Amino acid sequence: MNRLNQHLVIALVSTLILVGAWLSVASTGGVNLFGIRIPTLCGFKLLTTWDCPGCGLTRSLIYALHGEFTKSYAMHIWGIPLLIVLLFQVPYRMFRYLNPGFHPWKMPDRFKKWISPAIFLSLILPWTLKTIVVAVIRYL
Repeated sequence: MNRLNQHLVIALVSTLILVGAWLSVASTGGVNLFGIRIPTLCGFKLLTTWDCPGCGLTRSLIYALHGEFTKSYAMHIWGIPLLIVLLFQVPYRMFRYLNPGFHPWKMPDRFKKWISPAIFLSLILPWTLKTIVVAVIRYL
């Protein structure tokens, strides 16, 4: 797939995720779409009954999209940033698709190497703390 088509695909996928989240209803127990409960798809949770680092992210995104930011943050720390990223992707990717020669900015390489580790740590550290607290409460 060429670079031009990648922009279009990312814009379409981001739009589908946003529309799906907008049509969904979240609760602490799960997600409902048109009144139908969506089953848990997390393999880690299904195998261990423990939350994974991404558990709650879908519900957090749904809460954020519906303006329930406190619930969103309580469900997962990355829900609100994910909403911002998805909302930014649609116009940005469509602009890049329609203007293939335009490059608005380029991130310096010294910053690029820190993005993945920073995101990884921001998922793992809160999850580790939450897992330890839940384990202590569960087994005491």
